Amino acid sequence: SPHAAAVAGNVEALATLGGCVRRGVGAELDEAAGLDIITACAAAGSPVGLVKLGVCHEDGDLPGKPADAQRAAALFESAASVWVGGEPPSESESESEASPPPRRRSALALFQHGFAQVYGIGTRRDVEAGAAAWLSAAKLAPDDGAEEAAWGLYSEQGSLSPALRRRVHPDRCLRLSAALEYAPAVAELARRGERTGQRDEAAEGERRRKRFTRQELSKARSWTGRDERAEAYLEQLLGGGGL
Repeated sequence: SPHAAAVAGNVEALATLGGCVRRGVGAELDEAAGLDIITACAAAGSPVGLVKLGVCHEDGDLPGKPADAQRAAALFESAASVWVGGEPPSESESESEASPPPRRRSALALFQHGFAQVYGIGTRRDVEAGAAAWLSAAKLAPDDGAEEAAWGLYSEQGSLSPALRRRVHPDRCLRLSAALEYAPAVAELARRGERTGQRDEAAEGERRRKRFTRQELSKARSWTGRDERAEAYLEQLLGGGGL
C-alpha cells in the first residue's frame, strides 16, 4: 500500500500519499500537510511529486498563488526527464543477482508532459514532440499514465504526421488503452462494435475470445487480469512495429 511503501522510504509512494492526504482519500484530510509532502517530494526529484505540484500550479490550488500553466508545464517537463529505480545489471552480474529493477521514467510524467505539448498548455505547441512523449509513456504499460497516453495517440491521430501515425498504429493504442480499462477507450470499442453490424456466429465467437463482449464493455471491463492483457497488447504493439 502507499502507506507501507512510504514508511519504507519510497519517495514516489510518499508523494502519492501526500495527494491522498491533501484530498482526504483513504487518509485523514489535511490539505496543508498533503501539500507539504508533495512539495518536499518534488524538491527531492520525485516524478510523482513534480507532477502533483505541477497540477496544483495548473489548477491554481496553491494558497495565495494564481494558476500558472507555464510553471506547471516546466514541472511536467522536469518530471518526464527523471529516471527512477535501480541501476541496470552490470556485466559481471547475472539477472538473478541484480535485485534492483532497471531504471525507468514515469509514464504519468511523460503523459502530462506530452499533454502540455500536444495542446500547447503553458508551453509552445509541438504535437510531434508531445506524441513522442506519449509513445514513451505507452511503452511503460501497465504503469499509471500509459492508458491515457495510448488513448491520446488514438484520439489525436489526425494531428500526427503520416510517418508517426504509421509507427503508432492508433487502433492498437486504442486496444491497449481499453485493456488498461480507460473508460473512453472502452466506450469507443463498444461504439465501434455496434457500428460494425451483425456478424456470423464464428466471427462473433472469435471476437468474444479476442476482444471485449458488450456486456463486459458496459462494465468497463474485459476478460480478466488487467495487467496480463495490457502486457499482451504491448507485446503486439512492439512486435508488430507499433510504438
